[in-house]
Amino acid sequence: MDTNSFGEYLKSLREDKNMSIRQLSLYSGVSNAYISQLENGKRNIPKPEILKKICKPLGVTYEELMDRSGYLDDFKKNLPSELLEAAGENFLDFVDDFLVGYLKNNDNDLEIDDPRKFFDDLSLDTKISMFFNITNLGHDLIVVNDNGKKKVVFSPAKKTKIDLADENTLDNLDLYYEGMELTTEEKIEFLAIVRGIFSARRALKENQ
Repeated sequence: MDTNSFGEYLKSLREDKNMSIRQLSLYSGVSNAYISQLENGKRNIPKPEILKKICKPLGVTYEELMDRSGYLDDFKKNLPSELLEAAGENFLDFVDDFLVGYLKNNDNDLEIDDPRKFFDDLSLDTKISMFFNITNLGHDLIVVNDNGKKKVVFSPAKKTKIDLADENTLDNLDLYYEGMELTTEEKIEFLAIVRGIFSARRALKENQ
């Protein structure tokens, strides 16, 4: 959704609530000038922090605004279908439950007493990045029904040995950085850097 369409969408939500821009500003803590610019397509899509402030006064969920703004589109496309099915309509709540469950069921060195509060304090970008990275660790992710609520059960991660000296390695690997899949060209560059590091280290040892 482009900025004009998103602005029109926000305006329709506000008018459906019979609310003025000034009232929305008062209820959300977002300046009325900024809201006006958003509705008129003169501002870029707002950051998630702004969406979180205005969702409740507008009578919609945070997730709906995140979906409408396009923040979750690319991320969802890279998730396994069983996870998307389990998440259903409450995707962001599912992400929180997923991370809390993972932390409780796997050894970690963070010594966190309250995982729920820990993740509540993180930014959405950080949580989504963690969620994506965990789902690519090689766990068996089993979706089960727990009293009518779908959740994910983790099995220990499968360890896979990968020899970066093998020329065919790139053909068999999907590599990601912060949730973005590397292109073939980027993977070649990455492999070249890794090989350069080890070649330099080997040469240094030989000269000692």
